[in-house]
Amino acid sequence: PDWLTDKTQGWQDNFVVKFWHPEWKAIVRERIRQVVAAGFDGIYLDRVDTWESIKHPSGSSRAEMIQLVKEVSSQARGLKGDIAIIAQNGEELLTDGGYVAAIDAVAKESLMYGVPTIGQRNSASEVSHSANLLRGFKSKGKAVFVVEYISSNDSVASEIRKFGFVPHFGSRALN
Repeated sequence: PDWLTDKTQGWQDNFVVKFWHPEWKAIVRERIRQVVAAGFDGIYLDRVDTWESIKHPSGSSRAEMIQLVKEVSSQARGLKGDIAIIAQNGEELLTDGGYVAAIDAVAKESLMYGVPTIGQRNSASEVSHSANLLRGFKSKGKAVFVVEYISSNDSVASEIRKFGFVPHFGSRALN
């Protein structure tokens, strides 16, 4: 279909889509209906940072992702008013008030480790940049979860908690 690209996202058979495309949005709307009908309490939006890796023809990829998240939130809350909307990554979008209003929480992958290389500590400037955006979001009464793909580590968990975030240590293989 026109909305599918050949650009992979790091997992087999997982490709970047033109998330602004009407046919893709129709698929998303149907999935939202299915999730709500199944009784789930929340929707977890993985890879909202995809806007950085694919360009909308007009150059408005960031605005298009914000619009998609707002549409998802509006539809889901129209079907179930108290459903939680959690966005993963894309903390650069947290500077947009409409986006912030559309979500309840952010899950940030690899805040402390893994950006340069799996298992390697991120630079202080990388951590600071993301943490500052996430703290601004948290100051609005929103939740911030941090997912680190290293073995559970009390000192790293303590650092994450000092920011006011909730740490989680998991397997990148998602098993």
